[in-house]
Amino acid sequence: MELWRDYPTLGPEEKKEMGRNLRKLRKQNGWTQDRLALEVHKEPSIISKHESGQQAFGIEGMVQYSMALGCRMEDLLPRSIREQLSYDKNPVLALFNDLDSAAQDQVLSLMRFLGKRAS
Repeated sequence: MELWRDYPTLGPEEKKEMGRNLRKLRKQNGWTQDRLALEVHKEPSIISKHESGQQAFGIEGMVQYSMALGCRMEDLLPRSIREQLSYDKNPVLALFNDLDSAAQDQVLSLMRFLGKRAS
């Protein structure tokens, strides 16, 4: 289940922009890739691939990164997608962002469960 399912597919430039956004937010926190990897329970090589745009990350990665870095999920998105998302158009995103991390985890677990049942 992808946040932008109803939006255009991410191309290589959008993936790179997401990576640049991730790198910028990580550096704003004064963290190394190793530190971020520890916080989100990923290998440092995965962080490197995400930051370079070699490997995209989905909604679970966005949630993990935004919670670890103390930012909003949409801060990680490319501008082209971010401009399409507004709280007027997507009130669910606004509600999700207002939840604490435990509640966000519960919502994601429910989404995964429902996604498995639908497939």
